[in-house]
Amino acid sequence: MTDENMAPSALTDGPNSRIAHPSTTSSGYRPDRANMSTAIDLTASEERMYTDSEPNIAASEASPKVTQADEHPGGWDAPKPLEKQVQSSSHQDCQQQSDSIALLPRHSHDALRSGPLEQGGSRNHDQLNPPESHDMVLLSSNESSHAPGYSDLFFDLLFAACLNTYSNAVSLERFSNVAAFLGYFTAIWWAWGSQAYFDVRYRRTMRHQPFLFNSCQRVIRAAVLGLWVAFSTTPSEFSRSSFTNFTLIYGCSRMALVLDHAVVLLFDLFRWRRGQSLLHAAGGDDIYHCDDKLSRLPSQRTTARRVARNDNMAAIVRTHLISIASLVASGLFWILSRLLPRSNGVTAPLLVMWILGVAIEAAAQIVNELSDVLSPLGKGVLPERLVLFGLIILGEGFTGIFETLNRISPGAKLRNEALGGAAIESGGWSGDTILQAVSCVLIIILQFGGYFHRATGEINCASVTIVLWAYIHVLLHMSSALLVIGLKKILSFQNTLNAMSKFFNNPTIYLPNTPPWQDLTPEQAFQPYNDGDGTSPLSTNGTLSGISAIISVIQSNDGANIPTLDQAQKMVASVVGLAGGSAQAQSLVAQANASDASNALSSRFAPSLVLPFKSFFEFADNVVNPDSINKYTVKSLFQFKYIYVASAAYLSVDIVIKTMQSSRDRKLRSFRWAMALRFLFACVLVLLQVVFTVFDGAPSAAALDGALAISAAVLLAELICQQIVDGLQSRIDRPRAPKQRHSKLNWPHSSIAAHRRAQSNGSASVSDKDGEESIEMVTQHKRADASKQHSSH
Repeated sequence: MTDENMAPSALTDGPNSRIAHPSTTSSGYRPDRANMSTAIDLTASEERMYTDSEPNIAASEASPKVTQADEHPGGWDAPKPLEKQVQSSSHQDCQQQSDSIALLPRHSHDALRSGPLEQGGSRNHDQLNPPESHDMVLLSSNESSHAPGYSDLFFDLLFAACLNTYSNAVSLERFSNVAAFLGYFTAIWWAWGSQAYFDVRYRRTMRHQPFLFNSCQRVIRAAVLGLWVAFSTTPSEFSRSSFTNFTLIYGCSRMALVLDHAVVLLFDLFRWRRGQSLLHAAGGDDIYHCDDKLSRLPSQRTTARRVARNDNMAAIVRTHLISIASLVASGLFWILSRLLPRSNGVTAPLLVMWILGVAIEAAAQIVNELSDVLSPLGKGVLPERLVLFGLIILGEGFTGIFETLNRISPGAKLRNEALGGAAIESGGWSGDTILQAVSCVLIIILQFGGYFHRATGEINCASVTIVLWAYIHVLLHMSSALLVIGLKKILSFQNTLNAMSKFFNNPTIYLPNTPPWQDLTPEQAFQPYNDGDGTSPLSTNGTLSGISAIISVIQSNDGANIPTLDQAQKMVASVVGLAGGSAQAQSLVAQANASDASNALSSRFAPSLVLPFKSFFEFADNVVNPDSINKYTVKSLFQFKYIYVASAAYLSVDIVIKTMQSSRDRKLRSFRWAMALRFLFACVLVLLQVVFTVFDGAPSAAALDGALAISAAVLLAELICQQIVDGLQSRIDRPRAPKQRHSKLNWPHSSIAAHRRAQSNGSASVSDKDGEESIEMVTQHKRADASKQHSSH
């Protein structure tokens, strides 16, 4: 069989079919419209022609020798080489992405849209019917499968590394620390969000792309990954209110995104010019013999009316140029902020430059979406990327809690020979610690369940609304990140408090078996240290210095271990040597008491030396300026001043997100009930937060032990109420018959009116009957007169 004879039969070979000429008659072949590159409205009769021709196609394929004229009644020539290239690129674009994974549920019609051929080779409804114009647009590299690629997942994991690094370095003990954390998180989130927006909107899949273009994309992606690794070195700057390296790295990330836009723009220009040349060589704008994809960019919106190609190209180039200009301006703002005069903390000019840079980038994205040039975002993978970001934060919460449990749990500890060797020193580990750990894990699980409840992967909104919807996620992710860090610190605080209570309840177990120490009662050990009068391990009072040394070790290791007096004194001796001797240590104690500095000793060393030995330097600073129990409790109670409001913010922002993402759900009564219940429980959490914030002094042990359990109970009750609403959804959402209004006060008037209506209806019926009888009588008289006249004639 020759190539010419094979060419027509290849036109009907499934997804590799080529586009037929319009001159084909009804008995001939109709094209597979799933592979067409233009939005052409075909009538129902044409669909029947296509389906009726499939048996003929199968018969023609079964025939070993068929002439070209028989297979093409219209007498048209074999497809041109351009058509082969058209169908090759179309088939490649329609392939399912194998390197992706879906995270959110999709509607059934979306599953059919990208589904394979049914049994028997028949095509589904979406393949037979031409999709809408925006369905023909390649929104992103993974739009066909609606899932982020594995490279996107790998890129998002770098954020987890940055968040993990910062959560270990940050100290949330006052509002200034929380403000610094929120600023760092917002900047990191925006750096990630702008990159994710570019990936969804402009990045091309590396399959079937030119080698040079793929190489440029890989090089830029590697540079971006390197910048994210550099971001992991900046959390220490926020702890010391210095942001020189962070601003430089962030500015460089903007320039890397500029290169990303430039590479895609050059590739699109090359592709457009190549398509124009092929169109010109094909002899005009023939939609059946040319590939519209070669002249239409993957991120471009198609319309029902074909507009000028040059105008389309100019609009796409304009969106790239707007993005590039905004990124350059933002990068310059961040980089030039390093030249401002430095002082402790963030100054107003510095903050204005940062906010202005981010605002310019956001405004550019909104302007591009309002231009109505780009394809819709509703069916892209942006919701999936945001969900993945939230899962990373919750996963980081699990990581922090598990690391804390591993550090304070007694499972891997050695037996304490001083205590008899039979028992394992457990520190502050007790049933209360287990309760706190269970509460922490339950809170994170309930946050996960609350976010995915009524979640969907498709947003039926305009693209600019979807961009704003994505911006709101920064508040959701910020509250979640703040909560998981607070949970980890509260767990450590509770274990430390339990360890100190265990020591003061029975101090003789950890003290030498000599009369001065064994005669010490719990009240004598507790009261001097609790006064907060400057007692430290370096005190001249041997008893007080010994007790203070033990307490300093307990506070430094999060209550994981209660050392003996000999172990604690050896560790204090190492701090004296680090300070330069006993005289230098005593001067540091006096300086710390005067200024209440919490880092009197560590501030004398370079940060690069302090960070690798962070735990030891924290212990050294605590030896120089120890905290009494009340002072330590009050300082650590700040963690309780934002966990409730963080959970409430999480629920409140989730209400806004769920309300914006689906106009159909907003009309359901069950959805409104569910959101109202969620808002009610958010208000309950806010009230609990007010109680913890307004209360002055150290709360009771029961209040501290039950704080996390109460928060978990509120979230659990909210989830149970949501499940009840789901169970009653069919009853709540069913249509209700309109109720008739009856007035009990005016019932005599209503009855009289009803009687009058009945009488009027009765009289009308009587009159109708009378009218019918009169008509019948007149008719009979006419018939009688007519019969008389007939007989006379």
